[in-house]
Amino acid sequence: MSLTQLAPPYPIFTDKDGSPLDNGYLYFGELNLNPETNPIQVYWDNMLTQPAAQPIRTINGYPSRNGAPALIYAADRFSVTVRNKQNELVTYSPAGFGVIPFAPVTFATSDFAVKDVATLLADVDYTYAAGVPGTIQVSAGDILSTLAESFAYEVAASGATDQHVTTAGGVKLYVQASSNGFNVRAFGAVGDGITDDTAAIQEAIDVASAVANSEFPVVVSLSDGNYGISSALNMNDADFVSLEAGGLVAIGSGWSATDPILTMTTPVSDDLKSCGLRHVYIDCKHLCAGVLLKNTFQGFLDRVHVTHAKTYHIKAEQKNGDLHISSCIVNQWFWGESGFDTIANRTAYGFWIDCADVIMVSCTGFYCLEPLRGTGGNTQVSACHFYNGATVDGTDNMAIHLYGARGYVIADCYIDNGIVKITGGSTTGVSGTGGDEFNHTITGIAPGPGAAGNITTSVELVAVDANEAAEGLRVDLLLRGLAAGLGLRQSTSGSGSWTNLKARISFIDRDGAASAYGKTIVPDGTAAAPGLVFSSEADTNTGLYRTAADQIGFACNGAGVAFVSPNGLEAGSAGVGVIGSSTNQFAATFSTILRIVDGTGAPSVIAGYAAIYVDAADGDLKIRFSDGTVKTIVTDT
Repeated sequence: MSLTQLAPPYPIFTDKDGSPLDNGYLYFGELNLNPETNPIQVYWDNMLTQPAAQPIRTINGYPSRNGAPALIYAADRFSVTVRNKQNELVTYSPAGFGVIPFAPVTFATSDFAVKDVATLLADVDYTYAAGVPGTIQVSAGDILSTLAESFAYEVAASGATDQHVTTAGGVKLYVQASSNGFNVRAFGAVGDGITDDTAAIQEAIDVASAVANSEFPVVVSLSDGNYGISSALNMNDADFVSLEAGGLVAIGSGWSATDPILTMTTPVSDDLKSCGLRHVYIDCKHLCAGVLLKNTFQGFLDRVHVTHAKTYHIKAEQKNGDLHISSCIVNQWFWGESGFDTIANRTAYGFWIDCADVIMVSCTGFYCLEPLRGTGGNTQVSACHFYNGATVDGTDNMAIHLYGARGYVIADCYIDNGIVKITGGSTTGVSGTGGDEFNHTITGIAPGPGAAGNITTSVELVAVDANEAAEGLRVDLLLRGLAAGLGLRQSTSGSGSWTNLKARISFIDRDGAASAYGKTIVPDGTAAAPGLVFSSEADTNTGLYRTAADQIGFACNGAGVAFVSPNGLEAGSAGVGVIGSSTNQFAATFSTILRIVDGTGAPSVIAGYAAIYVDAADGDLKIRFSDGTVKTIVTDT
């Protein structure tokens, strides 16, 4: 049997601090609209003959008529806004939440209250039928409430099809909003991490989406529970709705590795506005992917922690204007979990930004395949920590990977036990034709060597397509206790090649001095396309290249003019002469003195070349020809 609830003779309104609302303002309006701009007529009497002018003022929490407490009546469902004497918003309900019923009311003893939500949904005593012994008849517009949670429900018509919940006895109910939105428990969610709460939470999101707007954003509260989710939740039409303050955990066997546990997506022609998550913990249990955002506008993720995803934890793709990701954490593994220290088990991206116009602040990614993966553009990342160490296998695990991306500003980040990898080439994101215009700026603290000493560089540039140019790249990193030789590595993949590297690369040690670790590794190159060239776009065939082991070539205008090896300086096919002269040999005017090492062994034979040397055996000046014969030029006498 239902409980009997005693209520005061007049409705009492409270201020923001819980005190009785004195000199406040009450506005009543059309259902789901702003009552201040869309008012309806309300009345002082139950016959609806004495109109009440709005706004209605309050005295000590009571609606006031000529200085005395009064009741208010309305002919239909309504919205209500309550403001205090400073005109500050105290509460808003788009569908009236039972403070004032819709039929004549005395607020006397009521049978329309039960112990809690579970009791209400299991109830068989409430009925639409009249005169049934042992039951309580209800009619459309009646208000039911729960004592434990203080949730309110409006009885829907028996023929309604848009009800939010239905009792076991068949009574259909609309959940009434609280002062800040809806609580998923009011829709029957349990929050024990075992029960499947998917349908209840989805219904709460859908109801909130139907009433939220730019003037009255709506919160869907997870009420500090941990809610079992068996299939993807969607906030795909949830403009101005936020899901807050609780946990979601994947359950069941119906997931695939790429299924997101929650989506916020909409077609590109219809931006999803001001939709997001706040203070939510999501455990994918290695069953599914995390959160997917697509085509949001001013969306947000604030203090969201996503863990144990299969393919990605947080992914933003296609178009997300001014997406804010702040104080979020992603990790596929926690320290000490079985398999966490094997790179082969790290299969999921952490933050995957495959769009433009994203702002990330104070976020952390660790123990993922790539804690930060950028395949989009125009993204700002600051004050973040990306960590990918503690592995017993693998070399140069990635902390940050920018793949075919453009316009990333990664500032003041802590890059720990993982490298920064920048890959050119085309991707499926918004980056278009690939890595021809990097325009990246990366500053912060560079990776350490890791427990296994498996970090061999700080930054790696990888060319995927032919003739790529890394333009507009700036890297300034503080190196932390690295072995000598760590710095920038330039490499290629498949048929990829670099034609131009326009970059400012600097590494400093922890004392602020120029680092001894800043080794730069570039392709070998050729005389026509040297591995190391200078800044002029019109002179890309002049520079240095590696011709063979232990030999460096000097290229000018695409020709190898000289080579340096352990044997000394050798002329190329054009010879070495005076700048501006056609002389193709060592000329007297080239230097006042030609110095040759005094005493060496016979030089190696090189086809097409003769070598002059001082023989260490007898001190004679000799010449060795390419056929191996040796002749003495001057004896040491």
